[in-house]
Amino acid sequence: MKLKIDEGLDPSRVFTLIPKLKKLLKPIKVQNNSEFIDKLLKKPFEILDIISESYILEGHEDFHLHCILYSNIPIYFSAAIGDGANCWIGGEKPNGESLYDVDDRQGLIDTLESLNLPKTIIFTEIILTQNIEGSECEFKYKI
Repeated sequence: MKLKIDEGLDPSRVFTLIPKLKKLLKPIKVQNNSEFIDKLLKKPFEILDIISESYILEGHEDFHLHCILYSNIPIYFSAAIGDGANCWIGGEKPNGESLYDVDDRQGLIDTLESLNLPKTIIFTEIILTQNIEGSECEFKYKI
């Protein structure tokens, strides 16, 4: 007789993501063109691709993985998986509304235009939080 033992999710599996997150830290040169905006809009999807790479989302309501990437401008890039998957850009638009939707290209442009932008956007901190059945661990890397 063969026993099928469900070992559940391996909590240490999240540590395999840390080296992969390094590629997110590549600075982005500020330019006045669509390519620059596209790079920023793709950042949350890059995070989502990395954190969802080795996880199956179906049936994991008790699992949550969230990654947030901060930079030297007041906009952050984030993604989460667990009971579904989502990614977003966070910040505040000049009119006081929240910047959230990765499809809000004009909102991102308006927000960037309201800032005194540096020559290069440098990513300064990654926070990776994992919660499995109420047990939480957090990894922070600050430059």
